[in-house]
Amino acid sequence: MTTPLRDLSILLAPASGPGVGGGHVIRCLTLAEALAARGCECRFAVTSAGEDLIARFRPDCFPILRLDPPDRLAQAVAQAGCDGLVVDNYALDAEAEARLGQAVRRVMVIDDLADRRHMADLVLDPGYGRTPDAYVRLAPGAVVLAGPDYALVRPAFRERRPASASCRDKALRIMVSFGLADPGEIARRAVVLLLAHAPEAVLDVVLASDAPSRPALARLAAQDHRVQLHLDVADVAAIMARCDLCVGAGGSSVWERAVVGLPSLVVVVADNQRDLARQLSSDGYCAMADLADADFEAQFSAALEGLKPPHVRLTMADAAMALCDGLGAERAADAFVTLLRT
Repeated sequence: MTTPLRDLSILLAPASGPGVGGGHVIRCLTLAEALAARGCECRFAVTSAGEDLIARFRPDCFPILRLDPPDRLAQAVAQAGCDGLVVDNYALDAEAEARLGQAVRRVMVIDDLADRRHMADLVLDPGYGRTPDAYVRLAPGAVVLAGPDYALVRPAFRERRPASASCRDKALRIMVSFGLADPGEIARRAVVLLLAHAPEAVLDVVLASDAPSRPALARLAAQDHRVQLHLDVADVAAIMARCDLCVGAGGSSVWERAVVGLPSLVVVVADNQRDLARQLSSDGYCAMADLADADFEAQFSAALEGLKPPHVRLTMADAAMALCDGLGAERAADAFVTLLRT
């Protein structure tokens, strides 16, 4: 028996709130747009913090069920009466997913850690080097979409993707972007280091308006024309496309930079970013520095110096473009819709 496409309804439940990066919400928004383009009706179940993020980046696009208190997810799923559920939350495991799955026909889990069991019909893990074998025991019986081919990258980045990688002799425009997080005022620290080690470059600093670095960077931008501050920018892809290099975090934004062919110095700002950054750096897809290391500033400076030769940046950009084409959301949406219609 199949379900008509027009009747499919999907609830997406990304993690959000204190101590949780905005990447869960953003990649679920990307998937929701791909699902909506296929005729699905999508809703979100999020905390007030998640609701604020959706309002900032996709206002009035999807209905929202607010989780207040946050542990109300099971009740929200039961009340929603949806065909499918998408969960993107490291705090949920197989036991929790099984309870949630009682109220829907199919469950999709987004994960990039491969460190716990799942009770799901479909698992999406865009991790570099990840294969379905990683989930044979963790998610028995599930369809597994693994590797950067399934990275959930917003269409705006794919639209800015060049036909081939290119590179100027000098990195005269550098993007500084740590997403919605700014631990230890890393945006400010990165800008100070770049002003010292890349004095000729203009720095496009993309920052959330509530980031701790904002006051200091606003003062710096007022004094130094090399610092261009961009607050709560919706079209990050446009800024990225005009830059020669990016300094940013090691989360899902690495795939955005790969899609547009932008060489990057990845700064590890969270423990769950470390393995990915190390693997990508080791294989030549980026340079890296780890904020948790005592010699972070020395690492940063050495990595930046290593990116100065144009042939290094060109090779890196070309390899990154080949690694991720930006069509992951479409592939994932097709796979989930197929399961829901079965």
